Amino acid sequence: MNLAEYLKVGQMVSIELADEQGLVIRHPSRIENITKDELFLASPSRNRTTITLPKGEEVKVWFWDIFTSYAFVSSVKSNIHMQIPVLVLQHPKNIIRVQKREHVRVQYTIDVQVKWVDNQGECIEKICKTRDISGGGLMLVLTRRANLKKGDTVSMKFEIDNKEVETDGRIVWNDFELDRDGIIRNSLGIKFISLIEADRRHVVQSVYQRQIELRRKGLL
Repeated sequence: MNLAEYLKVGQMVSIELADEQGLVIRHPSRIENITKDELFLASPSRNRTTITLPKGEEVKVWFWDIFTSYAFVSSVKSNIHMQIPVLVLQHPKNIIRVQKREHVRVQYTIDVQVKWVDNQGECIEKICKTRDISGGGLMLVLTRRANLKKGDTVSMKFEIDNKEVETDGRIVWNDFELDRDGIIRNSLGIKFISLIEADRRHVVQSVYQRQIELRRKGLL
């Protein structure tokens, strides 16, 4: 398998690890180097402290492009302690395509008003920020866990490129991740389920323009 077809130096990835309570968290990382037999990643951290993993331990690594998410499992070869601590992994034997996206999704930060009814019948309302968005849905990042499970529905309102958009959404996943400051964030994947076609076209066009902008800056 030719890793160069999937990964490149400087590419952002996530390393999936379980904490002391067994909570699985994806830690942000970056490809530092790729050699014939080894993959060098920026070491994950927790509470701003580098996590050292024992030799031989298996880790799961996630990465993505604008169309698809991928994952692979590899084993730790060593930890290198330098100015930027590095985790050295063996080349994975195979890479799995996890999700094929129906719509192009890019990094795009906007405020979204989200409402839902909890188990006690109380209406909950939050203002959240998106991590990315597409014509099919969006990803939200929250500082506190939202008590929502896969299949729950929410109503959303947001403005994108000077147009206000309203739609209902269905939760497709509710997960945790660790940001660069070592803070645990709750991330929600939400699929649009009532977006009118005119608004979808507007979102798709905005995403397309954002994609051009990111490519021009060399960030995509």
